Amino acid sequence: MNPVAVRKRELGIYFALFAMTLTARGRWGASRSHPAVQTRIDAVRALMGRRRDEVAEAIATVAFATLPALMPGVPSVVPASAPATTSGDE
Repeated sequence: MNPVAVRKRELGIYFALFAMTLTARGRWGASRSHPAVQTRIDAVRALMGRRRDEVAEAIATVAFATLPALMPGVPSVVPASAPATTSGDE
């Protein structure tokens, strides 16, 4: 698969998670109809697999890292246990 297309797709996914996190401000926990925002972020990252694009991963990590200063307790993208690799390595 084209590494640029993969990067664009992953950035789109990360920023959808970012927007969801911002719009759910203060309501990050689970409700009767929806799982907690952190649970959703973790599920999406699990579906993305361990071989994520390192640039997209870095951009998302930095974007989410800015939020705790503004919103304590905010859900976050947590770096994978194994380093991300470029999509071209597949």
